[in-house]
Amino acid sequence: MKILLVDDNDDVREITALLLRDSGYNVLEASSGSAALDLLEVNPGISLLVVDFAMPKMSGTELIERVRATHPELRAMLITGYGNHPQINKTIADEMVIRKPFTADQLIFAVRKASGQSEE
Repeated sequence: MKILLVDDNDDVREITALLLRDSGYNVLEASSGSAALDLLEVNPGISLLVVDFAMPKMSGTELIERVRATHPELRAMLITGYGNHPQINKTIADEMVIRKPFTADQLIFAVRKASGQSEE
């Protein structure tokens, strides 16, 4: 499965990507919403967006809304350090949300759930 990971924090993005790759996922990385939109256009076959909520210029929820306009079938998962932020609850009520800090097991469980993979 191909995952597009979007986080403006280089350290968090690199560690999260490493955890996903170690679990067998193909991971593309973007440091902003606009970079993610560019990658989506040239990389068919992305199955899941894993997106940080708090990013400058375009939040994770804004990115998911924009992606859904052109790729309504694409599943998404939000990573956040915030508790019950109203924008999260309003915008992506049907999406998987994982809270920072998370363990590798929590991340992989959330990715499997968000992508509709069985619990093997």
